[in-house]
Amino acid sequence: MVPGHLFESVLETLPNPVFVKDEAHRWVLLNDAYCRFMGLPRERLLGKSDHDFFPESEARVFWSKDDAVFRTGELNENEERFTDSSGRRHVILTRKSLHVDADGSRWLVGVITDITDRKDVEEELRRSRDELDVRVRERTAELERLNAQLEEESRRKTEFLGVLSHELRNPLAPVLNALELLDRAAPGSERAGAARAVIGRQVGHLTRLVDDLLDLTRISRGKVHLRRERLDLADAVRRAVEDHRPLLDARGVALELRGPDRPLAVDADPTRIAQIIGNLLQNAAKFTAPGGRVRVTVDAAPDRRARIRVEDTGIGITPAMLGRLFHPFTQADESLHRSSGGLGLGLALVKGLALLHGGDVSARSAGTGRGAEFEVLLPLVSEAASAAGSGPPPPRPTRRRVLVIEDNVDAAETLRLLLEMGEHEVAVAHDGVTGLARARAFRPDLILCDLGLPGMDGYAVARAIRADPALAAVDLVAISGYALPDDRRAALEAGFDAHLAKPVPLDRLEDALRTRRR
Repeated sequence: MVPGHLFESVLETLPNPVFVKDEAHRWVLLNDAYCRFMGLPRERLLGKSDHDFFPESEARVFWSKDDAVFRTGELNENEERFTDSSGRRHVILTRKSLHVDADGSRWLVGVITDITDRKDVEEELRRSRDELDVRVRERTAELERLNAQLEEESRRKTEFLGVLSHELRNPLAPVLNALELLDRAAPGSERAGAARAVIGRQVGHLTRLVDDLLDLTRISRGKVHLRRERLDLADAVRRAVEDHRPLLDARGVALELRGPDRPLAVDADPTRIAQIIGNLLQNAAKFTAPGGRVRVTVDAAPDRRARIRVEDTGIGITPAMLGRLFHPFTQADESLHRSSGGLGLGLALVKGLALLHGGDVSARSAGTGRGAEFEVLLPLVSEAASAAGSGPPPPRPTRRRVLVIEDNVDAAETLRLLLEMGEHEVAVAHDGVTGLARARAFRPDLILCDLGLPGMDGYAVARAIRADPALAAVDLVAISGYALPDDRRAALEAGFDAHLAKPVPLDRLEDALRTRRR
């Protein structure tokens, strides 16, 4: 038989807590690991039971499991939980077995493995896994939303390219027909005049399409700089309405304007305000049948903002369309014949310009066939707008020597003829190298130079001219279809004094001829 002190010495070498209980469930033998585990000295534990140290609910569980071992004599392994004397919760694995002495005495021997830290790690891993699963689901849902959004944007842009092709080709047909008429009609005849009017209208239409595209790009990139001034909004709206009255008259749509009984002063860009009103009126004209009515109302909203309302009796707007009406490339008329036309940019521009002014725009409609109302809100300023006096007309451009460098022969020739009608002396070159040589020989006052020239582009021409002392005083103006803010900045950095986007309005051209920059 193994001596008792030797058995106790073996117990002390074990890292796991070990205990022995008698049939009364009292501890009769404990190793130091168990005492450390309980946080109590051996003398306080010996002869005591679970009920002396653990909460009653826990003690009953331990007691019942010990009873099972005493009753069956079978090995019992369990995962158990208990609270130690400091109040800390533990999770343990217990292995309990029955030992019977030769004299029939029965003892329960238990070995404990504390798995609290492992359980904490497992719980943390479970929580982390659950959180990761939630994040993955959220991210997956977000990616699905983004994918759906990208697919929708791709669909809309594909449709837009088709619409763009349609809208650009449509004006070309009457232009070509008008050119045929001009070839066959007698100069100065009624037919010739009608053909010129057609060309003018269609070129204006093409110009508006391109301007809308450029404006939307500038707004989306934050490149639009407002030229603000104090103005009477009612007067600005009145002028814009009168500018567009012929359009609605031609369509058989009545146009009514209701203004306030006092000025409404706003700090705004008058050109952009006119653009907002123009786009809203063009939109109303598209979707209002002959015999319909469009009403424009200007007043002060209750929240001290100026309010512009454009109401029509047109085809109305469906609830589904209202939610995306101000998105670019959105078309209310999605039929094949597209009788209303346009690129679906007008309302997106209205929204962008209103936001730039610190305002907003909204749309309402009672449904299909019940008309629509658009409301623009702009911040009011406290002082009344000062009446803008009409200054003297700008002076007529003095006669100047002008060099046109343009690779498009038709564009160069028509520009030459236009300048010569203004009694300017004009020379023309169709590439950069020839243009540079012509500049040195012709010694112009002003050079109108395209940017996209073959071989030596317009930027290189500008740098070469600025490097030539003999040409130091020449005014250099870029004329180009490259009209984004970056293009303008690059032109100025290359040495141009100004940048004009094609097609150049006559007033902008005359301003370039009138202004000496160097």
